[in-house]
Amino acid sequence: MAGRVKISILGVERLQTKLGKMASLPALKSTMGQAVGLVNGEAKSIVPVDSGNLRNSIHGSVEAEAPTELVGKVATSVEYAPYVEFGTSRMGAQPFLWPALRRSQKRIQQLFAAAVLSAVRKGR
Repeated sequence: MAGRVKISILGVERLQTKLGKMASLPALKSTMGQAVGLVNGEAKSIVPVDSGNLRNSIHGSVEAEAPTELVGKVATSVEYAPYVEFGTSRMGAQPFLWPALRRSQKRIQQLFAAAVLSAVRKGR
């Protein structure tokens, strides 16, 4: 993959143990999907556009890479994405993936806090 931002939740199993059946993997996957959507949308809104190829290649996914790790990815498959993100000796950096994650970070934290709170309330 040419460029990507990865968001991981480590210790999903531990969270599920602490919250019991309330913190289901599908519920956490759904919340991760929302988080990926935020970063994906933000990246598409700030990526520099020439032909639109780079913007159109930005995509997100959510996977359970291990029983205790849920991963959300925002990536692009175009080969020149890292050169745009980090720059070259001839071209200055025009970052879009890391800034998208940073701009979305607070909202992502709120999404997961709300998901955990909802799980706790349902478990009462």
